[in-house]
Amino acid sequence: MSWTLVRQVGFIATLLVILSFNSHARLYESPSEAQARYGVPVKEPSVTMLPLLHGTKELRYHHHGWRIRSAYVNNQTVIVSYMKLSRPGKSDSALSNDEIQAILKAEAGGYRWMKIKRGAKITSSTKYQGYFNASSRVWKRGDGAVAWVGGNKALTVISKEGLHYEIYSQRQKGKQRKATLQYF
Repeated sequence: MSWTLVRQVGFIATLLVILSFNSHARLYESPSEAQARYGVPVKEPSVTMLPLLHGTKELRYHHHGWRIRSAYVNNQTVIVSYMKLSRPGKSDSALSNDEIQAILKAEAGGYRWMKIKRGAKITSSTKYQGYFNASSRVWKRGDGAVAWVGGNKALTVISKEGLHYEIYSQRQKGKQRKATLQYF
């Protein structure tokens, strides 16, 4: 087998892995990839929500009866939340098991989700560890991403990088707070 053929086969194999990863993962998508998947981001002036990840660019989409919120760091989705859009006069906003499984499958990114015991320490981020502890169900992916169901109304997935970003932000806030103490 010639060296050129080996390189071509290697390139094709690498390309197939990249394409299969990108076709399944919502984490790590760019805003333009998310727009191609979900449509143009929407403005929701009447909806007040805490940011998914403070200090990041967040976009919201309405797609087939769902609100999808994505936060971006370095032009890649690091956290995404799925929630049904409420219908007037209906109380069907709770997530069903098949909807949860469909979202987890869509967010597998080539990995397998493992259910985590409630209360297990997953991260040193106090914010997200609190979310995990209060949730009804938590899963962890082989690459460190974590998914959880909050209030049986939203399923959120955060990447390992998103967790690291939050921990870094917490440390920076702590340093800034301590730096101001010298002025007393």
